[in-house]
Amino acid sequence: MTNEKLNHVDSATISTDDTNKTVDYKSLEMTIKSQPVDFAKLPKAFRVNLDDLATSIFDPRGGRALVVGYAVTGKTFFIEQFISHIDRYLAKIEQDKLVFVKLNTEDAIQIEAQPGAWRAYMSNLISRTGLREEEICFVTESFDVANSLSVFGGKCKIIFELSVFTFEQIR
Repeated sequence: MTNEKLNHVDSATISTDDTNKTVDYKSLEMTIKSQPVDFAKLPKAFRVNLDDLATSIFDPRGGRALVVGYAVTGKTFFIEQFISHIDRYLAKIEQDKLVFVKLNTEDAIQIEAQPGAWRAYMSNLISRTGLREEEICFVTESFDVANSLSVFGGKCKIIFELSVFTFEQIR
């Protein structure tokens, strides 16, 4: 996984850009800010939690996961370590790739401003990148994005990162 975006295409522009050009899915990938830690050097409890996240994400019945914690406790770091070690999990399920796309509230506003909104976004994302739904994992801190994707995202995977406070409010 790379730590920088080359030829970055804002993920929300997939549905709003009126050109039909193909987009390299690598330009949509989430930027990882933390350094990958060797899997064997991670604490055992951390590795177990990464395994649990993989189990949730690759569950054929859903592929949805919540990462809940207090502010500045390492939720983003945890997700980034999962992304850094994704090849380990892909090999176990014999899947070639899983592309992580970060969507925030501003992206949702831009997407929802278009007719057909989320269905069009997913259709365009798939046709313009050549990815299959099951090869896409959205990462978001926005309840609206997570909710919309859970309805219109098809077989895509979703990691919803939220604080304990927000979790208590939506429960």
